[in-house]
Amino acid sequence: MSESSRAFGAADRRATAPDAGWPVDRPAYETLAAAVQGEASRWNVPGVAAAVLHHAGIEATSAGLTSLTVKRPVTDDTIFQIGSISKVFTATLVMQ
Repeated sequence: MSESSRAFGAADRRATAPDAGWPVDRPAYETLAAAVQGEASRWNVPGVAAAVLHHAGIEATSAGLTSLTVKRPVTDDTIFQIGSISKVFTATLVMQ
């Protein structure tokens, strides 16, 4: 089993709601968590956090590690370096 596979398995086991009122929509959360987990494993992504805003609230999940060296799990509050992705967002907004 690869290092990233072990990390994603650990993320599966820790994917629990932080308090009794969360997630707002359990099926939406489970769908999001499964999609994030599956795509991260498929594309061999070390760590990822994702959120979806909808009428009932925000559903957020995370998987993997912040660094393969440090081995700290990604959480819904992890801050990632943005790199050059802001150029893509800006271009998308301008094109609309």
